[in-house]
Amino acid sequence: MKPPAYFYSAVLLPALLSVAVGIACYIAAGPSLDFFLGTVLMTSIFTPALVLGSEQQKLRWISVVVIVFALAMVWLASAAIPVFAWFQCTLVLAGFVSALAAAAILLNRLGLPPVLAAAVVTVLSLAWLTWPIWACSALRGQAIVWPVAIHPLLAINSACRDLGIWTQQRIAYRLTNLGQDVAYRLPDSVLPCVAVHSITAALLTILGWRRAK
Repeated sequence: MKPPAYFYSAVLLPALLSVAVGIACYIAAGPSLDFFLGTVLMTSIFTPALVLGSEQQKLRWISVVVIVFALAMVWLASAAIPVFAWFQCTLVLAGFVSALAAAAILLNRLGLPPVLAAAVVTVLSLAWLTWPIWACSALRGQAIVWPVAIHPLLAINSACRDLGIWTQQRIAYRLTNLGQDVAYRLPDSVLPCVAVHSITAALLTILGWRRAK
């Protein structure tokens, strides 16, 4: 029996692309911290466009579930971290991807074409993920607390401490002065990051729903 038309855009394409990205990150970085961080970074690039590839809201959120599940399975198959750490990373991924999707859907409902809405969310999410690189030069001599606690990449690093500390990696050490001229410590838990992104996703979804009424 031929699958319904939405299956390809809402399920198959997100699944295949997510698995391909996860495998590519593993090939490039191996079972390392960069594998997990790189995967999350890539989601900010392809998630908004994939989610807006469907017009129905139900299908858009199905795509979100597929993306999270597919990437989580790649992480699990790598056997790079314990199961509990994997579960924590998956929670961070789910919150972050949900926030991306909700923002893209809201902008689309506000009148932006899907391509433009996806591009805006991608740029903003990349800026959010990379602030430890571009913002810390202006924060010399200060200590950062709450932006670290809710940052997806640093939250994942907190769950994957056994793989090393990101700011102490050879490449990262040259890119950021976080942990050098700017004091910080990794979050004690991933829950603040998960909560902030999940609440953001919920609020943006409610705004989008009210806009559609």
